[in-house]
Amino acid sequence: MNRIVVADRLSEAQLNDVLNLEKLVFNKPYKKDDIVNDRLAKFFLLYIDEELVSYIYYSGVEDFIELYRIATHVNHQKKGHAKRLFLSSLHSLTSFNRIILEVNCFNSAAIALYESLGFRKYYIRRNYYENGDDAILMEKILKSGSEE
Repeated sequence: MNRIVVADRLSEAQLNDVLNLEKLVFNKPYKKDDIVNDRLAKFFLLYIDEELVSYIYYSGVEDFIELYRIATHVNHQKKGHAKRLFLSSLHSLTSFNRIILEVNCFNSAAIALYESLGFRKYYIRRNYYENGDDAILMEKILKSGSEE
């Protein structure tokens, strides 16, 4: 059974699920305090048969929200889960004008996903990462700033 959970604050069980997926997917996983202390956080969690398969972590201020993480369990990648979860999350982001994110210039799979979701590249931070790789900043406009 598929279930999407939307939360500003994670329960202890949800937090543990996210931290475990962080460790599995990322070389530099977020720590518990990084997540717990973010007062502007918004999470979208996709569970399949009670297993966290994919999640999105946003943090928003004023008119924009930043996509901090989008992750899918390695056993469930390339099945459209992240894309489906992202599209579902848009319904809860109506107070924001745009979504921004940063991605390593060599992460072609993530860049392709973001472009397929309507993001466009708008800036490159040269030598941004510790290893000297560039960071690409991308944005998706949700609504123009003049809309009420």
